[in-house]
Amino acid sequence: VHRILIPLLFPFLLASCSETIEEEFKDHQEVQEKSYFDRGWIPRNLPESARSIFERYDLDTNDIFGTFEFSPSEAESFTGSMTRVGEGEEIPLLRMLKGDRWGYGFRQGSQRADFEKEGFAIYQHDGFFFAVHEEKGRALFWGDF
Repeated sequence: VHRILIPLLFPFLLASCSETIEEEFKDHQEVQEKSYFDRGWIPRNLPESARSIFERYDLDTNDIFGTFEFSPSEAESFTGSMTRVGEGEEIPLLRMLKGDRWGYGFRQGSQRADFEKEGFAIYQHDGFFFAVHEEKGRALFWGDF
């Protein structure tokens, strides 16, 4: 019985093991000290004032998701370093999420309209997509590598 049961269960056990790494950082400096910019798991263009940085990386799917806050006074220079995604252009769905940090109702599968309805603009830079709320100094980023 065990000879039959173990091979049948193995694919399910393997599929249920997810290699997801989550990290939280106090600020931009801590991300730099831990070399996460070099690993490519956090965008290199985060503003110097970035704080409360959360990052989640799924080694199985190569999905990356993160959030951070920044000083609104840096919004113009931060968004100026990226390309604004034009109206009607498709963006990849948000496939990973950890809670709704700021209470906007974002969820896995959130699309462009969900972000824009809450005052976020969509940008792209170096393989990452960003939803940025310039006035509140909040941003989400996601991509796959």
